[in-house]
Amino acid sequence: MLQRLGRLRRQEPERAAALAAAGGPETLVHGDLWPTNAIVHRKGDAVGVRFVDWDEAAVGPAGFDVSTLLLRFDASHRAWMLDAYRGAVDRLAGWKLPSDRDLNLVFETAAQARLVSLLVWSIAAAAKSDFGWLPERLESIVEWLDEVEPVLP
Repeated sequence: MLQRLGRLRRQEPERAAALAAAGGPETLVHGDLWPTNAIVHRKGDAVGVRFVDWDEAAVGPAGFDVSTLLLRFDASHRAWMLDAYRGAVDRLAGWKLPSDRDLNLVFETAAQARLVSLLVWSIAAAAKSDFGWLPERLESIVEWLDEVEPVLP
């Protein structure tokens, strides 16, 4: 765990710069954007989406939620999903998404940040209760950190 965290600490300047340059504007992020936290509804010919389960909401780069959502789908679907999002951003948001290469670093950084957050909250929870489960959780987090790979091909 210490080796992984040390590596991330050394990469912090590069990752912070990538988030600033390519992570998108600071915005309200859901923080846990899984398909199960989105309700799709139809009203006439229009389709809308409502998000539920906002307990991890925060302010952060838009790329955080995009990364979370894309990772919940098979890699074969991510490119067309991102293309659809890119088209909506171009039309509606007044800014443009960066290249897939730049986004991959943003998405990877977001994935690792989620795991480090899980680590922090796991340690905090263990300090308040029986912590017999913590070694297994730490082992899982190490495995998950090692499995982080590019979101986009």
